[in-house]
Amino acid sequence: MEIEKVIGRRIRSARRAKEITLKELSNLTGISINYLSAIEQGKANPSLKKIDIILFQLEMNWGELFLPINQYQMKMEM
Repeated sequence: MEIEKVIGRRIRSARRAKEITLKELSNLTGISINYLSAIEQGKANPSLKKIDIILFQLEMNWGELFLPINQYQMKMEM
């Protein structure tokens, strides 16, 4: 799987787990809804700065983006 898709799925999963809409995340980050949607779909290649802003608002760290899938799923279920 492409890294963009992995990152996008992890961001979407974290956003949904926190019950934050794309519009709310857009307001928190200053990133457009369309661009956030493209990131979540793996169709955008965001800068590290944009990813960092998103992670901060979702209370995630960089390591969580790259956890093996089974560890990430366990963390999201907690």
